[in-house]
Amino acid sequence: GNAATMARPAEKMAQLEAALEKKDQEVKVLQLTCRRLEDEIQQLRGKVDEGFESSDAKLETAKRSLEDRMNVIEGASWSGRLTSKFLTACERLKSTPDVGILFALTTGSKTISSDTINELQCVALSEILRTQDCRIEVVELAHSDLGVRSTVMLSQTLAMNANLRTINLASCNIGAAGALALWHY
Repeated sequence: GNAATMARPAEKMAQLEAALEKKDQEVKVLQLTCRRLEDEIQQLRGKVDEGFESSDAKLETAKRSLEDRMNVIEGASWSGRLTSKFLTACERLKSTPDVGILFALTTGSKTISSDTINELQCVALSEILRTQDCRIEVVELAHSDLGVRSTVMLSQTLAMNANLRTINLASCNIGAAGALALWHY
């Protein structure tokens, strides 16, 4: 009995350490991505300077390229914050983060797609979809096993997130109450 009681905290500590190590790795990936993008911006700024010396057409092309890169950096910034918030919410809810959602968030995708998400993961997803800096436009969760609570929370995000246009919950076991919530929002 006493050995089993001692093993539980050690097991939980090992799980927490693994989760923290995973977060550290994700932060390092985001930092490396930002550094690479900053280097590319410096190169593009050099091209902009060269553009001033050449024709207006070259200048316009360089400006557009720089704007595109700045949008990528801005996207990496918001997606990093959302990834961190999603991991924190999953930890708080004692739920393993869905790999598909993590991938979409870390890459800055505006579409989240998973067919294996459960109710607690959906609650965590709903929390990040409500944040002001969330730019997700489409959530595809068809064939996931969702309940009424997570469906209601997800439905409410439609009213709170101007970017979110589509939520697909086909075959998600949402029940009549979940369907009413979707219809209402």
